[in-house]
Amino acid sequence: MPIAWPVRALWSVPASTLAIAAVSVIRSLGDRGGTWLDAVLAICGGAAVAVWPAALLGLVAIFAARRGWSWPGRLRPSASLAPTSGAIAIVSFVVTLVGTTVVPEILALSDAYPIDYPQTAAALWTTGVVLIGPVATAVALATAYALTRVFARRNLGWQAARAGLAGAVGLALWHCSAGSFFVYFGAPLALGLVIAGAIVAATLLPARGGTAAAAGLVVMAVLGFVGLVRPGARSLLLHDARVFPHVHAFGLGPLDRDGDGDMPTWLGGGDCDDSDPLRAILRPEIAGNGLDDNCSGSDHTRAVTPSYPAVHGPRPHLLLVTIDTVRADHLELYGYARPTMPALAALAERGAVFDRAYSPANHTFFSMMAMLAGQATERMLTPEGGLRYTHWLPDSLRRLGYYVLAINVPLVADGKIPPAELRVNEIEVGTFDYAGKNRGTTAKQVADATIARIRAYEGTGPLALWVHFMDPHALHESPVRFAGTGVADPYDNELSWVDLHLSRIIAAAQGRWGDDVLIAVTSDHGESFGEDRDWGHGFVLRERELRVPLVIAGPGVPTGRREGPVSTLGLATTLLQLLGQDADPRMEHPGLFATEQPPVVAENPAFLWNAARMEAALIEQRYTLIWSRTTNTTLLFDTLSDPQQRRDLTAVLPEERARMLAVLVAELERGN
Repeated sequence: MPIAWPVRALWSVPASTLAIAAVSVIRSLGDRGGTWLDAVLAICGGAAVAVWPAALLGLVAIFAARRGWSWPGRLRPSASLAPTSGAIAIVSFVVTLVGTTVVPEILALSDAYPIDYPQTAAALWTTGVVLIGPVATAVALATAYALTRVFARRNLGWQAARAGLAGAVGLALWHCSAGSFFVYFGAPLALGLVIAGAIVAATLLPARGGTAAAAGLVVMAVLGFVGLVRPGARSLLLHDARVFPHVHAFGLGPLDRDGDGDMPTWLGGGDCDDSDPLRAILRPEIAGNGLDDNCSGSDHTRAVTPSYPAVHGPRPHLLLVTIDTVRADHLELYGYARPTMPALAALAERGAVFDRAYSPANHTFFSMMAMLAGQATERMLTPEGGLRYTHWLPDSLRRLGYYVLAINVPLVADGKIPPAELRVNEIEVGTFDYAGKNRGTTAKQVADATIARIRAYEGTGPLALWVHFMDPHALHESPVRFAGTGVADPYDNELSWVDLHLSRIIAAAQGRWGDDVLIAVTSDHGESFGEDRDWGHGFVLRERELRVPLVIAGPGVPTGRREGPVSTLGLATTLLQLLGQDADPRMEHPGLFATEQPPVVAENPAFLWNAARMEAALIEQRYTLIWSRTTNTTLLFDTLSDPQQRRDLTAVLPEERARMLAVLVAELERGN
């Protein structure tokens, strides 16, 4: 009997992409809200991206139907296998569903009861496999046998098989859209979900109604393309989704004529010239090359940086402390309930505190390099995606006569930056315990090394120390001060542990030099603890990953709190000014004490695991705008009334969105 080709061929892939879009939109609505009109248009966009495979399969189906082709007989299982197939599908689905609950519990037990020796762990796992494995297998087989008999008696085999398969695919889709871990799998898994969903859809779609199916697909595609160019709907569908951006690239990628990864504007993208691969919003702007590389509207000409008056007098010693992965809202200095870093709070009482300091990026590489350079990552990017190693704060300090010593600095040990590029006099890597169990002891080792160098320094010029604490970066293994079972409790303990050793370093510096030492403490980025199902950092440009502590104390520092948003890009210029030098003209960002601060911009350039995002954020006094250049989508948050950034105002405040996007593009063009 001929198969109903047209209906199932037309709708199998669109039904799959529609389901993926629906899951993405439902999760986005739950995370940050949105209008129902945008939600409907966004879901329709799921069908729109599958128009060309639907049309292709539809033509093949019509041709096959006219030829009288039927489903190949050897691929049609016998009726006797239907009950068994149904039972296997149902049992497999249940086992998978139970596994999603059991695995986290097993991991939680492993964390609660750590095993000291791998031999013990091997013995426990062997016991589990030998004892629990056979029992679980026997239960599964018995259940499958019972279900097989029930399905055979009631002729429900194929229905059960379809239901089990649909449930398994749906469960996989829901799970994969649940968090940032999906970026480690990427496009292959997304394509696999599309194919699996299409197979399921082909078994569940009706057997008749080809004309109605084609008309329905056309209507939904039209609505979908409207959604793809509507900012609110596009953001719901693409901005925070994990799976659908890959589906979008698969479906609409052939329409990207120049192959630069940026869609033309009529599809909601930002490519101002779809015939030139050298022009796209994804590309860094190269100043003075006569080409509008990033589609901002003009070629950037590097502005002349204004000079600042020099501060004359003896130069104090400098202690710059950077602490990896510190969320400002987990410090009592910024209103946190727990006293996680009292030494930092005490330092702040006699210095300058920046209430809303933001990192220029959400992971260490770009953040630290941009901070040292006093220059935005947009200006440092090369066309090949690397960095221009041009100038750094340590180099400027050496020109001032400082002996620059870097202790436990990031990025060097793992080879991300050549040691010579830091331009320091000396790098101290020590015998620090970088990995494995008891990594929390690193803070003590780093502090011991720093204190020893402070006490032993006999140079003729002032000493500039850059010290980096790695401990708050996961894994968290420091001694327990704050009891609790939540994921943030071990993190708070790490902060407290680092603060203890920070206090030792500050005491040693002041014990050696008294008040003749300038101290600055900040961080490279924050951390996510499951918000929007993100864990870690490097995924989103939200407050939790960008807002960091910033305290400066010492000679010439204007004391008090500063409430407005600032970028840590201004730290290098600020330190040089406080140490007696005019602003380095190569550092484009003004000092933090300047009367007028430029808009705060943070970036997530194409790098590491998150190359597909290429986000940029504009942070103002009230609103924060986040723009993904790869999907040309935005999120708009009222950070003052919504500090957790749960409600997206993209569709509610279109004029504010347009204004801030124009400012953000201009700032990226300028490089601050």
